[in-house]
Amino acid sequence: MRIPRPAVLVAFLLVAACDPGYRLQPTAWKADKSGRWSHDFEGFSLSTRTVEGLAGEYWLDLTFHVYANSQPVTLKLATLKSGAAIAEASIDPRLAAAPKGGGPLAASWYFGEGHGVRSVIRDRATIELQLVVGSTPQTVTVLYEQVPCCGSE
Repeated sequence: MRIPRPAVLVAFLLVAACDPGYRLQPTAWKADKSGRWSHDFEGFSLSTRTVEGLAGEYWLDLTFHVYANSQPVTLKLATLKSGAAIAEASIDPRLAAAPKGGGPLAASWYFGEGHGVRSVIRDRATIELQLVVGSTPQTVTVLYEQVPCCGSE
């Protein structure tokens, strides 16, 4: 029996529209109308976005944008801590330093096949950023919590 193309398309859209993936937001940060989150720290501010992905993804990429900084900000280490794991990020040297005036900092985690982001993070995770602001070491801790996906909010 041959399945009509419209039926295949409808089935695909239904499955793709509500993948039981993950959606993480930083807590205690301010949201703006564009869906970005920001927080002020001593000597600089950071903004980021809601982190979303599909079920089964086993990598996590985060980008933080530094702004309102009068000194360079360098990302030395990023660690993810959850009930299921403690993992250090891979940091691309091209996105490890924001000059005076701002720029992006990025960190990536690869958990390995069979270790999806949702199973590693569960309901919440802490990201600890070891930064150097000018010449002063500073630690920033960001708590991310799982929020509903698929318009069930």
